[in-house]
Amino acid sequence: MRRAGVGERKFEEFVGLKKWTLRGFLDPERQQSPSLDRAAEIAAALGLHIQIGPVQGEVSPGMAEPSGGSDLGKPEALRAGFLPIPFHTASARRGMGPVAFSRDWLAKIAPVPDHLAFVAVERSLIVPAVPAGTLALVDSAAPRDAGPHQWCFREEGTDTLAYLHWIDGGLMISGTGGQAPRVVAKSGAVLPLGRVIWTGGLPG
Repeated sequence: MRRAGVGERKFEEFVGLKKWTLRGFLDPERQQSPSLDRAAEIAAALGLHIQIGPVQGEVSPGMAEPSGGSDLGKPEALRAGFLPIPFHTASARRGMGPVAFSRDWLAKIAPVPDHLAFVAVERSLIVPAVPAGTLALVDSAAPRDAGPHQWCFREEGTDTLAYLHWIDGGLMISGTGGQAPRVVAKSGAVLPLGRVIWTGGLPG
């Protein structure tokens, strides 16, 4: 508003917000806070993304995390354009993940949303870049082409993240922690959960 040199009403009109959208939020006596859907509406008008809550490491645009016990599957989050994503059906965790993503952002970087799932990484072979305890967003329908690519997989009951490379003799698993690559039979005890498209920290 200061940069545009206009007041509240003119600013709402200028950025395409409905009349009275900002009422109460700019009044220090009221000290009101916008709901998630209203905050998303204001942010979208300003060309901004919303992120709620602490994140370990680099933050991806278009990401939101709930603070406390917020549920990003509630209608206000859906109306704001966020897509809640469940944990993988074969994962050790159940229900919706603690992070939702902007539908617009997902449309730019992700495949079909129905194929997306979260995996809580219990073991990582890609350290220190991706430590254990990381939350990974995976494409469960990703093609199992040569690679190597970052994948989450379940082995001996543990959700693991490493580089997978499909080869004629089986599946090669490798990492960056100094361990030697190993090859397992395609029909072995490794269950691929999905190719990794995003990783981030779990809310504390």
